[in-house]
Amino acid sequence: MDPCKLFSSVFSEANSNARDLSLSKRLEIVNGITQFGECFSSQGSFPRRSVVDSPHGNHNKTARKNETVAVKMSSYVSKTPNSRILYERAKKVLPAGVSYGVRYFEPYPFYTARAKGSKLYDVDNNEYVDFWLGHTALILGHANSAVTNAVADQLQKGTHYGTCHELEVKLAEQVVKMVPNARMIRFTNSGTEANMYAIRLARAYAGKAKIAKFEGGWHGGYDALQVSVK
Repeated sequence: MDPCKLFSSVFSEANSNARDLSLSKRLEIVNGITQFGECFSSQGSFPRRSVVDSPHGNHNKTARKNETVAVKMSSYVSKTPNSRILYERAKKVLPAGVSYGVRYFEPYPFYTARAKGSKLYDVDNNEYVDFWLGHTALILGHANSAVTNAVADQLQKGTHYGTCHELEVKLAEQVVKMVPNARMIRFTNSGTEANMYAIRLARAYAGKAKIAKFEGGWHGGYDALQVSVK
């Protein structure tokens, strides 16, 4: 499998719970992640096939998989010594050493130092193609000049007024203009908060307590939406 497609699909599945993945999927994660420095860099090449074989097979295949994991783990560790140091520090102050569950993977996550466009650069100066892009929010890529210039300009005027201001009106007007079925806008800090408000509003309007959700679907860290999430 193309490592780019592998990374995208693995992270989609890992978003539910990175620590409960099957052995075969863990092998795919290791194979994809540890190839970043080798085949995702500007000097690397994209292999046509994954190093890890099919999860179905005999004992010899399993042995080869385990050997592959060990080699790839060793390669990843050798290329990310500073990330390992940061992870050891993080474990002392952050649960599981991360600020968000999906960011953890074995043996430890890499730590980003800077980003530009579609690329991430870690504290060991390894380069990665970023398919995550700020939880898919950075549609213009990292550090887009138009965005950074606008932010720098606003910093001089203040960042958190705690009052009404023109920019919130202009943004709401733009959203309504671009989304035909959006007539009114309520800004929130996260998807979890947005879903919490939506359910609260729906329950108040309908006068009903029960809600329907997708089986196994993740809709945020809200108690009412945690049912059937693995």
